[in-house]
Amino acid sequence: MFGDIKQTMKHTVVYGVGNFASKLVGFILIPLYTNEKFFSPVDYGMLSLLDVTSQVLVAAMGLAFYAGLVRWYWDKEYAERQKSLFFTIMLMTTVAAVGMGMILWGFRDSIEGLLLAGEKMESFEQLPYVFNLLLVYSVLSAIVAPVLDLLRLKSRSVQFSVVNILKLVVTLGVTVYFIVGRQKGITGVYEAQVIGAIFQILLLLPFIIKNSALKLEFAAIKQILSYSYPLMFPAIVGGLLTVFDKYMLNYMKGMDDVAFYAFGYKIGNTLKIFIVASVQLALTPLMMKKINDPNNRRFYSKIFTYLSFGGMYCVLGLSLLSRELIALVASNPAYYASVYIVPFITFGIFFGMLRDASVIGLQITKRTKIISSSIILITFINLGLNILLIPAMGMYGAALATLVAQIISWGIPYYFAQKAYPIPYELGKLGKVLAVGTAIYLLSVLTAPLNIWIAFIIKIGLLVAYPFMLYAWKFYDDVELQRITGMWDNWKLMLGYYWSSLTSMPRKTVNLGKTVVAGRLSREFSKRKAKFLFLVPRKRIAIALLDKSKYHNDFAAYYETVKGKNSVKYFHQQAHKKGAEFRSIEPELFENEIFEVNTSLEVRQGKEIKQEYLQRGNITRGEGMDVYGVFMDDKLVGYIRTLHLGETIFINNILGHGAYLKAGVVYFLLLEVVQRCFERDDVRYIIYDSYWGNSRGLALFKKRFHFEPTKVTWINR
Repeated sequence: MFGDIKQTMKHTVVYGVGNFASKLVGFILIPLYTNEKFFSPVDYGMLSLLDVTSQVLVAAMGLAFYAGLVRWYWDKEYAERQKSLFFTIMLMTTVAAVGMGMILWGFRDSIEGLLLAGEKMESFEQLPYVFNLLLVYSVLSAIVAPVLDLLRLKSRSVQFSVVNILKLVVTLGVTVYFIVGRQKGITGVYEAQVIGAIFQILLLLPFIIKNSALKLEFAAIKQILSYSYPLMFPAIVGGLLTVFDKYMLNYMKGMDDVAFYAFGYKIGNTLKIFIVASVQLALTPLMMKKINDPNNRRFYSKIFTYLSFGGMYCVLGLSLLSRELIALVASNPAYYASVYIVPFITFGIFFGMLRDASVIGLQITKRTKIISSSIILITFINLGLNILLIPAMGMYGAALATLVAQIISWGIPYYFAQKAYPIPYELGKLGKVLAVGTAIYLLSVLTAPLNIWIAFIIKIGLLVAYPFMLYAWKFYDDVELQRITGMWDNWKLMLGYYWSSLTSMPRKTVNLGKTVVAGRLSREFSKRKAKFLFLVPRKRIAIALLDKSKYHNDFAAYYETVKGKNSVKYFHQQAHKKGAEFRSIEPELFENEIFEVNTSLEVRQGKEIKQEYLQRGNITRGEGMDVYGVFMDDKLVGYIRTLHLGETIFINNILGHGAYLKAGVVYFLLLEVVQRCFERDDVRYIIYDSYWGNSRGLALFKKRFHFEPTKVTWINR
């Protein structure tokens, strides 16, 4: 499970870059939008109304057909027809988007009237033209949505990010030119949006062609309509949740209030745009792939817990530092009033994130109508709250209504999802996250009268305290604490990477030989690790290496260095006294025994056993490999697999039966292999992976054998 989560985190970072880029235009341009030389607060209010209107239109035009792609693309029923399925959904989306756009164009006068409310048409002479641009942009965005979904489904996170970054560059450049150079105002903003959308489609055209087959899946159309139709309403209504408050503020208070509220909303909504959406982009395909996994309930439960923990950290970061952020980006001091809007929005996004994670049970059981009904109900509740609160509290009433509606929007679907597909969510931990997060925010409010820099330092201290406060409340499981410790050890190694070049970490040049396998592994070892931002090669530093020459190639000399209390020699002798025997084995003859060893423990070194070990026949003997076993009473109770390349023996796999670990069988196995390596003249080094990601127990195990962290240069000669 942790492996899946690590993979998700890696894709989240890359998707985050792409998603960040796709939304960054609006954020970068905030100083321009809040500059009265180019936009008055009334102009910014209208721009905000147009923006949220576009979001609703995109949701309506796509008719949620993208959800059918996500649901069925990896379904075994369409395993051989993925290209025709994608073509079918693309065609359905295009027809729906263009058709909806034409219908809305026919009602353009009514929609423009809603946008204007009490404002005079003279203030927005270009509104009819801007609305036409808005329709075109919305149609193009709806059409491209399934393509972006397919990139996610195929885990093309890098391509996803590159496309969005290039779109950002084009859109941003054209927008600045139209606003500053041509003084086009709102018109220039939407002309640039249309140009950016067209450019994005052109970039994606080769990918679309490559993954399409000109064939309609008529059977799929019915399934997709049945599945997506109920989801269309939540998508539209979800958009309306972000529209009601701004439209009603416009009617009840005026466009200035819309501007200040929308500005605070945009600052708070950066959490959703840059963090939550990126996590969901990476997580949704994985959650769908887990539908048929027998252990999926535990996975979904842990994802929910980790989302609540990480989500609250982000909520606090943005809420606590909103004062400083607004002062940094707003050109007009009038917008500073938006600072207290931000926490309402961020906490609302937190509950929206929990809702999206907890409806998986309804998606698995295909009860999407419940999602639709609950979201529609919540929309009416939100409407009522806005009507009730805005007259008395203005923009703060709209913010409070948004928060309450989001809390309800999590609670109702969660209740029905649990009835349909019970998942053991850790609600106690969620309660701790909410309690600690709320307490930290309330403490930060007390810093308001202080100097902004003093307040900033105190807030940073509160953010640092968040995980430690949860630790004091026993939030983390033992396994999670071990994983955190391992990650901290990894980061210490990463931070010491360049420093290690100047310090005492020994360096070795290891010749792997000139075989095909050796060449492939040499290239693989030299790749840099994505999880450390590609700063660190995959297997170049902190390699666990035992150099025979250090002991004059004499095993007896080496053996004398691994003695003492709880030493390698001690455990080896204990196993020998209990009858341990070392033999070379053919793994296919011991398939059942190896499987029993693999499954004798669910957790090893703080990590859940990998899925590959839960399959029979996972240990094979390839080129250059040897497999050895340790036997007690003629029963295989542990095994080790080695690989010989050039002048090196690699320890590939080593596992002992859970019931025999205290007998020292793993120490016995490895020492016997080390002895045979010392007896071979063609072997100079023994390598046991690296120290990256090791638990403290595994690192101690390697150190007892005197495997030294070494910086290695791989060669092929």
